[in-house]
Amino acid sequence: EQRTENPRVTGSIPVLGTQKDLDYKVFFFIFNCFRIHFRYNSVFLFMKIMIGVFLMGGKLCDFIDERFKMQRPEFDTIKDYEEFCKYYWYREELIQICKIHGLKADGSKIELNNIIKAYFSGEKILPEKKKTRKKKTFSSELTLETGLIECGFTFGNRFRDFYSEQTGEKPFKFNVDMVATAKAVKENGDESFTLGDLLDIYYGKKTYARYDKSALQWNKFVHDFCEDESTKVYKNRLKAAAALWKIVRDSDLPKEYSHDLKERYGNQIDVE
Repeated sequence: EQRTENPRVTGSIPVLGTQKDLDYKVFFFIFNCFRIHFRYNSVFLFMKIMIGVFLMGGKLCDFIDERFKMQRPEFDTIKDYEEFCKYYWYREELIQICKIHGLKADGSKIELNNIIKAYFSGEKILPEKKKTRKKKTFSSELTLETGLIECGFTFGNRFRDFYSEQTGEKPFKFNVDMVATAKAVKENGDESFTLGDLLDIYYGKKTYARYDKSALQWNKFVHDFCEDESTKVYKNRLKAAAALWKIVRDSDLPKEYSHDLKERYGNQIDVE
């Protein structure tokens, strides 16, 4: 004699082949699936939500703090040059700003800053019209009396070797003031300035144009960050410095590193 289970027993599934028994099978199968799903999955879902809130809580606060308290404003909302200088701008960003506002958009970062400074003062420095340049013949022999423009001065090996002979320094390295001076001489069209004058710039005997060291803010920031003994806790100190620099760059904080700065924003430095 074949034995069957009572279909009314909770959780049991009838084995008979009638339509009524089949209906019971389907009903109990669906019911048990939902019961198991809500008993376990709802608990897991709740646990996932709580873990997510716990893990993301700190980052969410950092995100809100960064976006709302220290977000760099759009250029067109800035009222004057003084407010503009509170924030850090990459050279590519300055070029884009100048292009959008129909300003001259080439040159060094310092020159671009001066163009924007003039813009806030009501002066628009427009792009220069391209000029057709005639080929010039430059002096082949180099002496201290040779004009900088006359010889077509560059920072290539020819002039590096010349100054190496004059100073005895091998290899010779042009300093930043020499770079700034050579550029200024060419821009001014100063044909009286000689290679000897540039040598005097090297030795600090003369001053023509000085390099604005504010353009080296990032380099100094990283150097000072790595000099701080307390930053040795970071495995990748350069990446940690970059994370802290991003906070400083996009805020109106001074663009320089200090130990107090790390203590204040150290919890926002998220590096592996």
